[in-house]
Amino acid sequence: MNIRNAVLILGYNNTRINDVKKIKETARIYLNAITILCKKSPTSEDKNVADYAIDVELDKKQENIDKVIAAIEALSVNVIALLPFSDPGTQLGSVLAAQMGLKGPDLTKIDSALNKYAFRKAEKNAKHLPMGYKPIRFEKIESYEALCKLHQELDKKLFLKPTSEGNSRGCINLSHYKDLNCAWSEVEQYLSDGVVGEQLITDSDEYSWDHVSGFSWVTEKKTTENQYSAEIQQIVPAPISQQKKELIANAGEFMASLAGYNSGACHNEIFYSSCSGTIRGVEPNLRPAGMRIWDLAALAFEDFDPWKEWVLWAAGKNLTQSSSSNFKQQCYAGIRMISSKKIGILQHLPFISPESLYSKC
Repeated sequence: MNIRNAVLILGYNNTRINDVKKIKETARIYLNAITILCKKSPTSEDKNVADYAIDVELDKKQENIDKVIAAIEALSVNVIALLPFSDPGTQLGSVLAAQMGLKGPDLTKIDSALNKYAFRKAEKNAKHLPMGYKPIRFEKIESYEALCKLHQELDKKLFLKPTSEGNSRGCINLSHYKDLNCAWSEVEQYLSDGVVGEQLITDSDEYSWDHVSGFSWVTEKKTTENQYSAEIQQIVPAPISQQKKELIANAGEFMASLAGYNSGACHNEIFYSSCSGTIRGVEPNLRPAGMRIWDLAALAFEDFDPWKEWVLWAAGKNLTQSSSSNFKQQCYAGIRMISSKKIGILQHLPFISPESLYSKC
């Protein structure tokens, strides 16, 4: 019986199902491999987008490791690459990669790639910080009284994050709340896994340091300014000076080192204050950037396919020497979400002329 090569995909944000299709096609073309998607409660769409799906939690518990190993053996496949495609997926993925002898992050640091409290502790304990880098004040919140105390100490400039949720899920800006009881009721559901309170940063612009297999760039980001943080705009590469780019890149590499990065996919979010030159880390992400940033990079840089680079890196089969030195920009590429003026369910989408939405002056 022929044993097929396979690529394991560990989780994905449900809005990124089309990216799973890209991974599947890339693995088929360049590795002649099938794809196996590992996630909790895979839907019919999940089962259709990958060649196979394994129903499994993505934490590092031994039962989850055993379940994936058993499923792989039952499928009679040879796993040649492992791709953590969600923040929780970095956890199970790191253990599986080590057990299978595949490329993966540092097991001793991987908690910081998901757990926001673990990252802040690693940041605080770091012996050497990049130029301009300033750690953010933080505390673990375990009671309403602790929340009120930190809120007062930070002059009401406080941002709450569930410690172990991916993306911005559950994050709230308390400067928009008149009653802390309302904010507390929103985060109570996350207390079992942990909630961290952080100093709210208001005087900075947001960027990300994005990297895959030796190629890196800085992305300019815009986010909402209400109580819920959500990204609404990306520009690749960020139209900034070389000096500023280097400062942000140094911060991004530093954050990556705290999270156990090993040169695969990385998307580290960073605040930069033009007034003070201060840099602060938002959070590390050892997976591809969202909101089409990788697709924007494919447009912005000459002959560059980040999905291909990631898959080949994970399989140890990079065909060319990956280096930012031969990384040539050919344009700027951007994406913008249009904010709604009303809250509700969209029943139909009328024709909108894009040119009517911006000034040509």
